[in-house]
Amino acid sequence: MEEKSTGSQQKAPANTNRSNKNTKVNSRSVSSQVKLNSQPIGTAGNLLSVEFGNCKQIDVNDSINTVIFIHRNDPNAPGGAGTNVAQYRFDKSTDGGNTWNSNIGPITNSSLIDNVTVNGRFPQGGIYNPIGNTIPDSALLIYSGTWHNSPPSGTSGSWQGQMRGRGNLSGDTSTFNVHIDQVNNGMVDIASGFCQSTPGVFWNLNQDFSGTFVSGSNQITYGLLIEKGVWDPTTKDVTWTLQNIPQTFDSVLSGSTYVSEATSFNMAFDPSGQYGWIGCLGAIDPLDSSLNPIFWRSVDSGATWTGPIVVNLANIPEVVNQLHALDNSGNPTSRIPSTAFDENIVVDYLGNPHMIVVVGNRAPSSGYALTTNAGYSAWDITYSSHFPACEGDTGVNGWRPLFIDSVETLRGTFTKDNPPLQEDNRPMACRTRDGKKVFFYWLDSDINIEGSDNNSNPNLFTRAFDLVHFTSTNTINLTLGDSLWGGTTTTTPGGLIGGATFGVSAEIAHQIGSNSYNVPFVLTQIDYTVPPGTLGSADNPAAFWYINNINYDPYDFVNGLSASVSLIGSDSVILLHGNPYVDLGAQFTYLDTTCYKSGTLHLVVDTTDVNPFVDGSYYVHYLVEDDSGNVYAATNREVTVGSPPVAFFTFTHSTYPYKVQFLDGSLFNPTTWFWEFGDGTLTYGDYPNPLHVYHQDGVDTVCLTVYNSFGSGDTCMTVNITKVGIDNIAFDENVTLYPNPSSGRVSLNIAGSTTSELSVSVLDVLGKEVVGESRYQAGTTKVDMDLSSLASGVYLVKVTCETGTAIKYLNIDTH
Repeated sequence: MEEKSTGSQQKAPANTNRSNKNTKVNSRSVSSQVKLNSQPIGTAGNLLSVEFGNCKQIDVNDSINTVIFIHRNDPNAPGGAGTNVAQYRFDKSTDGGNTWNSNIGPITNSSLIDNVTVNGRFPQGGIYNPIGNTIPDSALLIYSGTWHNSPPSGTSGSWQGQMRGRGNLSGDTSTFNVHIDQVNNGMVDIASGFCQSTPGVFWNLNQDFSGTFVSGSNQITYGLLIEKGVWDPTTKDVTWTLQNIPQTFDSVLSGSTYVSEATSFNMAFDPSGQYGWIGCLGAIDPLDSSLNPIFWRSVDSGATWTGPIVVNLANIPEVVNQLHALDNSGNPTSRIPSTAFDENIVVDYLGNPHMIVVVGNRAPSSGYALTTNAGYSAWDITYSSHFPACEGDTGVNGWRPLFIDSVETLRGTFTKDNPPLQEDNRPMACRTRDGKKVFFYWLDSDINIEGSDNNSNPNLFTRAFDLVHFTSTNTINLTLGDSLWGGTTTTTPGGLIGGATFGVSAEIAHQIGSNSYNVPFVLTQIDYTVPPGTLGSADNPAAFWYINNINYDPYDFVNGLSASVSLIGSDSVILLHGNPYVDLGAQFTYLDTTCYKSGTLHLVVDTTDVNPFVDGSYYVHYLVEDDSGNVYAATNREVTVGSPPVAFFTFTHSTYPYKVQFLDGSLFNPTTWFWEFGDGTLTYGDYPNPLHVYHQDGVDTVCLTVYNSFGSGDTCMTVNITKVGIDNIAFDENVTLYPNPSSGRVSLNIAGSTTSELSVSVLDVLGKEVVGESRYQAGTTKVDMDLSSLASGVYLVKVTCETGTAIKYLNIDTH
């Protein structure tokens, strides 16, 4: 079993508890996530839309409440006849992701895209909304995707450039166009990092790359290719230009092929568009033998870039201390950090990058590999220029790591291709449009189920940071127990789809309130044409599902750096209906007055949700704020308003007056019932509807007392009992029926022997005969009955002889 890390943590939010104990529970908050609200959108012929996690296919525009997702074509989908998988389609929602119009297009409407000489893969795209436009269908999708010049099954050719164009979101084909551009004379790799720095200015990132599809071809990166596209209002199209930044990396021999140690290229800009960052994972110095984050920076809106800036994680104690000293077999590890092979990046409101990456131990005997089964951790690698100088801040040259969470597993295998498609934890990053909050996502499987660091049955995890107030959310498992996307854990079964696979997060969150956010998110169902649980196809046809309820509000950011807040008294209160609510209070503590506190903090108690005159559950919120109303810590208390029960019951005589069925009708949800039947007998507990047999005639006073958390109530009624008969009582006690409940086959036993003929019939609860009378000779002691033809329900078995009559209730359950 994987050992949990016990290394010291830095002053970043470091609560790794995957529970929701102190978070606000409401219908919109990620803290109360019970089930993902997912709906199918578009489909594609295979997974070569979403295989790489740093290609950006999803975008949102708040001003027109519109979300788009671009993907490859599905020739087998409705309307796909005569098209091929190498073309692009898109899906759109004009109501913030609630309803969708899917598989629009193809937007790449050119006969040259034949899936042989021009084969488009890995589309990226974003929304361009012209200034002043308020009509979603008049906005445009700007797209750019990498293409190659080889048939799908071919082993010749290489990546060539970009298929780029635009089209109105209305789906009007007359607005669609495509440019099949060769870039850098065909010396390119798969483009990634598509983004929009300011409205109408688009970016794409590629590599000056030597690799081809020929077996044994060297795969050397010579530099960065920065593609910039600017909307031209005259041509109503985007004009693209290219900037080449030379850069070599260490290369290693893999078989007979030399491969550059550079992977997962990405780029992003801050909200102003002035500060841009490019990030990748790699090594420049051959002596490192570790993958580290590498950055390039622009402070002039992308006109020039400085770098490379290598963040050597081995020089940062927080990261080193988090490494495990032993693997699961007890062997010593290197205690030298190296990253996995995926990262993602956003840029905050102060122009500083946030790269989410998983870090583990470098394998002692193999360069650029990780020690398996030795534990991993997810980090936000960020620049600390906007953090105050803090004693003990061990960041290097302004760089510092923020611990996100421990990670149990690493790489998963997801398809039957040869070789199969694999990926690591697929880290994803998103920010608010103002850049003041960042949201991180990653995939991780339960090591207790997998038995190793195999990540083939993952759940989707998230943690978010408020960069202004230095707070964070707890880590939340968004798919735990989800019927579709859940990964199997020791406590929950897996979902039908087999894990949260090939997720795609938007770079910018959708604002849904003054301070609440929704993150547009897509998960991918592999082999969607194959029934769940069966062997899939080598083509891996993909169905995309949009998740519209990954939401965050201020109460989710419960882990504070500046202050902590704790409740006085219980975290839940019972309030009697109509009584005033008197709060028990809370208290807060300063955690770090030197580094993070901004001014004097004070406690605000928000009781406005509590209505003592309406029964229900409410939450009192406690906020630690500064004088400007900025929140630095938060918690809540649950208040349940209710009423004591009002007792009420009715009763009916069964077929025989001495048997009385009592039915509770009390108000305000009683939980316990105390019956006094007037003949000296009583019941107490979970018996709302007892059947009582009286043994003598007379008028009995029956009383019911009911209880709940708020008090009790009682009432009494009189019941007239007649025609009891000693013989009936004695005979009734001698008759038994089993099994009860029954699936329909039951046995009727009569103790002793009868001196007359028996008759047996079956009635429903209304007294209607449903099985006719059957007669048995005197002396019968057992009758076997097959009542399986009756529907599930409660019936009365009536047994009559000259001695008396017995009525027995029978519960039949045929399910």
